[in-house]
Amino acid sequence: MKTIGSILLTLIWLAISLTSCANASTSQELNRNDEFKKNIDSLSAYTLNKIKGIPGLSIAVIKGDEVIHIESYGFSDIENNAIATTTTPYYIASTTKSFNGTLAQILHDENVLDLDTSITSYEPIKSFKDKTVFEGISLRELLSHSSGITNGYLVWRNAVSGQYEHQQLIEILKDQTGSLNNNKAFKYDNLGYNIFALILQEEFGLNWKNLLKEKIFQPLEMERTSASYDQVIQEKWEVTQPYIAIGDSTKPVKANSRKDEKTMQAAGGLFASIEDISNWLLFNVNKGEFKGKSVYHPDMLGQVHKSYADVNRNGTIFKEVGYGLGWHTSEFKGQNVLYHNGGFLGHTAKISFMPDQKIGVAVFANESFFGDNIADLLTSYTFDYYLDSVESSDVYLEQIENFRKRINEMNKSYANSVSERADKQSSLTLNLSQYEGQYSNKGFGDLSITIEDDIMYINMGLLSSKAYYGNEVNTLEVDFSGPGSKQLIEFTITDNTVESLKFKGLEFVRIKAE
Repeated sequence: MKTIGSILLTLIWLAISLTSCANASTSQELNRNDEFKKNIDSLSAYTLNKIKGIPGLSIAVIKGDEVIHIESYGFSDIENNAIATTTTPYYIASTTKSFNGTLAQILHDENVLDLDTSITSYEPIKSFKDKTVFEGISLRELLSHSSGITNGYLVWRNAVSGQYEHQQLIEILKDQTGSLNNNKAFKYDNLGYNIFALILQEEFGLNWKNLLKEKIFQPLEMERTSASYDQVIQEKWEVTQPYIAIGDSTKPVKANSRKDEKTMQAAGGLFASIEDISNWLLFNVNKGEFKGKSVYHPDMLGQVHKSYADVNRNGTIFKEVGYGLGWHTSEFKGQNVLYHNGGFLGHTAKISFMPDQKIGVAVFANESFFGDNIADLLTSYTFDYYLDSVESSDVYLEQIENFRKRINEMNKSYANSVSERADKQSSLTLNLSQYEGQYSNKGFGDLSITIEDDIMYINMGLLSSKAYYGNEVNTLEVDFSGPGSKQLIEFTITDNTVESLKFKGLEFVRIKAE
């Protein structure tokens, strides 16, 4: 029979042993994180050194309830020699959807709206005389891209041109929405989030931009995140400027990319710093907790992260299996991953996390042609490292070298294209001044042609491009989507008078000067 003394000694020894094991485990984890930080830091710096066309890069990695790595590299604004920092806001485009998907579930749980009732119950659709195309569609289906409807005109004006007044959007929603006839199968689009914003305003008198600030940004201490372009300008935030790697193999080229208050829209309308997004990752990975406090009930995020639409396709690094409320649900080497990409000319963002492993990573770049490749590479390395599936760092270095070669090849091709365009003879049959003027399409808006120093420019809302002579008679090419995008404009001429033009296959009728 053991004495009390021997039992006490045994308990003390056991306590010491457990403490030693815990300390050893903690030490091992710290060493592991330190090794990762060193590796990812070297990989990020190496990337910018090798790929001259990407000016700036920011990355945040979280594990559990800690930010284990956060850093920025390069420049946010080359012309002004501004260094990118962890508080520098980037335009993060479609990753905005994860915020508005979460907002929608919050409002549902607060009984402000019902995500599962038909959108015909809400204004402005409730007042439409013909609601047929909208019948039986819920807000949840809209936000999971499974509504079965389409409206490219509404999406274009909201995200790209900014040519609209509020009432115009309602009219375009009413008159231009059509059925995809796909039995509500998944089809990624901005439309659902644009309609969500209209319903908030028309039915409830609420503004999604203000709601995000109140419900998400403030509780998560996201001080350099905003859906308001006016705020960015008024408060003089030093946001990243947009660049592209195409056009000069030795340095980034400023992108012809603009945003304003109107095009900061619910499907893609946020500026955010990498520091703020690390808070967003912590919140999602820890099921509604932030800094040890429960901001929202875990069930709320459970509904957000749940898949509502079936998807079966291979992405760049993830296998996509579904879509929730603003998050792609996917797999990476047997692990569940939620993620979203964001892209706009001169801007790249990727936010992703493994809920079971409690690992999250966000990568931003102020370049769009190869920024997404780099975001994928750094994301893949992070997950590989913590899943113990990194075979060799040489694999990643080789990818970067391949990107560099591709950029050089594309720049050579673009230089040849520019040379060919410069030598191309005019395909126009009339004097340049006879093409000048304003053209209009009821759905897409207005397009204007101006002439400066015998060079034609095409303007459409925030979009502007030099015009190049096309291959066919009375055609032009424009580069609205970046160098070499070559979007075609075809003119219709009657009796030596330009009557209209076609752009994106749509007719724009010339507006006669009064």
